[in-house]
Amino acid sequence: GKGLVRFYRIDKTGALTLVKDVEVGYLPDGIAFDEDGKKLVIANEGEPVAGYSIDRPGSIGIIDIKGKQGKETFTYTDLGFAGLTLPTGIRISGPTGTTQATDIEPEYVSILGNTAYVTLQENNGVAKVNLKTNTIEKIFELGAVDYKDQLVDLTDRDNPSGNTSLIKPLLGQNYEGLRLPDGVAAFRTKGKEYFITANEGDGRDGSAWAPYSDEGRGIGNANRVKRLADDA
Repeated sequence: GKGLVRFYRIDKTGALTLVKDVEVGYLPDGIAFDEDGKKLVIANEGEPVAGYSIDRPGSIGIIDIKGKQGKETFTYTDLGFAGLTLPTGIRISGPTGTTQATDIEPEYVSILGNTAYVTLQENNGVAKVNLKTNTIEKIFELGAVDYKDQLVDLTDRDNPSGNTSLIKPLLGQNYEGLRLPDGVAAFRTKGKEYFITANEGDGRDGSAWAPYSDEGRGIGNANRVKRLADDA
């Protein structure tokens, strides 16, 4: 079933009183209030379970809160990703039958004025949501990092001889890596609006995604999104 957001009122003693349960999307993750507390934005992650036997759609939820204390009303809007035109760099991956509606997985939320920025971690993007109209206004793709000019060590086979003293970072390895944003913070300075993301760079691997996996070595793993040219 779907997830829910549970609202409580806290009194001066710290005691909690349940106000309302609001049904939202599938597997709610990050949430954030706007500045005046009249809107709550929810990242409904909708991750697959049991080897993709169930893969519910991800979405961005908005709860509009109106009315005086004790007489509040809560109205929920669910923004899905079916039918949206995506930039070419947004990553949709998974077994046959995976769609952008089921594959996009919102993660965390940051609100600045009437705009919410929501990370789409496994899809390598960020959604910009207009909170005046409750619509997804734009989707940013975050591109890849080219490691050929970075001081990095991206292989576990640097040292086949077993001499650990030889293990050291290498400048210039022929790999690219997706950013895959997790946490996000939006801010305004000198008249311009920005968002900053914590880029986890974490592949899909484990029981939730099996037998599909991003992780593997060389051409032997047929489920790789993009295979390495050799076994290194």
